Amino acid sequence: MKTTAQTARSALQDASDTQLAIELIGLGARPQVVEAEVALSRSRVYRLYRELTGGSPPKGMLPFSADWFVTWRPNAHASYLLSVHEYMQQRAGLPGIRAVLNSYRVYAEHMKTNNEECLISFTRFWTLVRFCEGGLLQLSTCPCCGGRFVTHAHEPLASFICTLCQPPSRVRRSVRRETPDAAANTPAAILPNRAPVAMPGFGMVPAL
Repeated sequence: MKTTAQTARSALQDASDTQLAIELIGLGARPQVVEAEVALSRSRVYRLYRELTGGSPPKGMLPFSADWFVTWRPNAHASYLLSVHEYMQQRAGLPGIRAVLNSYRVYAEHMKTNNEECLISFTRFWTLVRFCEGGLLQLSTCPCCGGRFVTHAHEPLASFICTLCQPPSRVRRSVRRETPDAAANTPAAILPNRAPVAMPGFGMVPAL
């Protein structure tokens, strides 16, 4: 038979898990993510999801491709998110899912300030963190700009150049057509022999 103290702890833990589930769903987490982070039954998680969103959860598997995070646009967003997450853990001392929650809130607010949509959903970000913890992805330093970007784990650093310093040719052509005089009007102009590349949500950044 449970004691009063055990019942109280159980009730407090249940309340804590419920609050965490509400926060996760509020940021767009899919039920599978919520189930992995809280000790609530599946039926209760799905009931919470329907009550908070007013609809049924999306069907299908969670995002599982690590390669997606190293493509051009997603890489800049993923690198920003992962850098914030690292700060939340190392400087702010936030553990586990709390670091993920606060990092995504910073990212969402940043994108809102710049009138941009979040390219990376909360579920994708949660998956990104799991990939890094599992040794599939990591942050690597670009030798050209000094920025840290998401790369495949154990990628040779001697050959690594970030996607902002060396964007795909189709991106460079698009920037030249849309902003022919951008080099004279952006911080990139102070770097000789470099043309700016437009990265939605992050302004103009220099490229080789």
